[in-house]
Amino acid sequence: MHLHPIPIPARERDARNDHPNFFFDQEAYVGEMGAKYGFNYTALRPQLVTGPTPGALNVIPAIGVYAAIRREKGEPFGFPGGPSFVWEAADADLVADVMVWAAQSPPAANEAFNITNGDVFEWRNVWPAMAETLGVETGPDTPTSVAAYLAENAELWDRIVAKSDLRSRNLRELVGQGDQHADFAFAYGAPEGPRAFVSAVKLRQAGFTKTIDTEVSFRNALQSLIDHKLLPPAAK
Repeated sequence: MHLHPIPIPARERDARNDHPNFFFDQEAYVGEMGAKYGFNYTALRPQLVTGPTPGALNVIPAIGVYAAIRREKGEPFGFPGGPSFVWEAADADLVADVMVWAAQSPPAANEAFNITNGDVFEWRNVWPAMAETLGVETGPDTPTSVAAYLAENAELWDRIVAKSDLRSRNLRELVGQGDQHADFAFAYGAPEGPRAFVSAVKLRQAGFTKTIDTEVSFRNALQSLIDHKLLPPAAK
């Protein structure tokens, strides 16, 4: 999708545009070694992966830190992105469940599967639910680079950490590259959002049928970060 428009929805059987790509190289190597040494593999292709894991390419910790700083400054938790668009996500726990299923299921052998939660979402529609979990007030859209905002308020985050006695002592260790990914995921400064819908029909037909509501997924991940004292508690 970063090279040209892709089919909507994208299917595993679609022709790929061969270009230097680590994932293509990895899949080709594993397939070659599997044929040589007699083992099977499964290629999993999740959409936007989200969860409570800190220090990764994960937008959830970045959203939580952004909300905490906004609250501390008395600023509303307005959506910081650009044009509205509809997208799909893949909860990290759901991806893990697919991994376990694939390792034990003959229909998954030497196959590739797209992974989604099973629904679609629009950031502005899930924003109030995340605000409720985080205990912050929503507000009007506030186009903002999350990466720049967190960098500008790093010292304030340190004070929030001390105030709430959080375990997240280092902002970068908590957020990873999630703030940069948030700018992309929210279409900040972009003329339109990413157009990347994939079909998960092949995965369902092969036998994996579990789904999760994306709004619930986001709320659960944020609550987990709060419970583990990586984000401040919601305001009473």
